[in-house]
Amino acid sequence: NEAMLAQLRDFKCDKRAAHIYVLDAHQIFMDVLADPESYGYSNITDGAFDVGGDPDTHLWWDFAHTTTGFNALLAEEAENLLSHHRGGLRCNAK
Repeated sequence: NEAMLAQLRDFKCDKRAAHIYVLDAHQIFMDVLADPESYGYSNITDGAFDVGGDPDTHLWWDFAHTTTGFNALLAEEAENLLSHHRGGLRCNAK
């Protein structure tokens, strides 16, 4: 991720008018795994579809896809990032 951020900052130096924002979906996912109950999940291991569970309380829909609840969380975080932006990434120029 650090290499990607460095490349994005270099791009920002070349395209100063660009507004670049990075959503750390991995960190959001790790936050959910660390405290699933605070996000409304009672099951973070089984897919709701696979076990006939309630998708509103499961993180996973099946073995590979998250539920719409997690997708909505990512969308909400993206909206917050864009609506409360602080200018996005800065370039690496000194």
